[in-house]
Amino acid sequence: MNLELRNEILKFDKIGVSGKEINEHITFYYDNANECMEIYHNNKAEALKIFKIINKNLKKEYDYYSKSSFDIFLYCPDEAKQYVYYIQEIRAKCIRTNSYETLFSNLYDIVDYKKYYIKNNFEDNQLYGSIWINVINDEIENSNNEEKITVLKILKQFYLKPSKGKAKDIEKISKYIRKHKLEEFLIKPFFEKYLDI
Repeated sequence: MNLELRNEILKFDKIGVSGKEINEHITFYYDNANECMEIYHNNKAEALKIFKIINKNLKKEYDYYSKSSFDIFLYCPDEAKQYVYYIQEIRAKCIRTNSYETLFSNLYDIVDYKKYYIKNNFEDNQLYGSIWINVINDEIENSNNEEKITVLKILKQFYLKPSKGKAKDIEKISKYIRKHKLEEFLIKPFFEKYLDI
């Protein structure tokens, strides 16, 4: 039983997340809940102790994905949506998390809901979520043109904390975007939302 994660929260809005790490999180919830159900029959106190560790991390991810600034349709345009929905659903189903009476059903929901929400396998070496941030980071690292780097950093800041004001700022530097052939870094759904296109 592994009760630790490299990163407690998969921040799909900040960077592309590897399929390997998503799979580790799914395993963390699913496998630990499964094992905990076995322990429950012989040692309810130990099962509740383990469930509290699982639930503590589950709550952190749930709270993160429930923030008004986390727009699942912008930040998870791919299979990452499945993971976020899975976390939201199993956390919503967890009731009376300190009670022995609901312990088994809470664990069962974590295990059972996986088949409804996780439809595809996540490829270990593939990135999911805001993969454009990774691409922008690589471009910044590989460029020696200060003007181009500045434009890329402005784009990156917009994607990390989008707003109408920042979207309008990018409109103002559109000639530099064209000059450095950076049109591929313009993620259309963001501009549709923040420029009312």
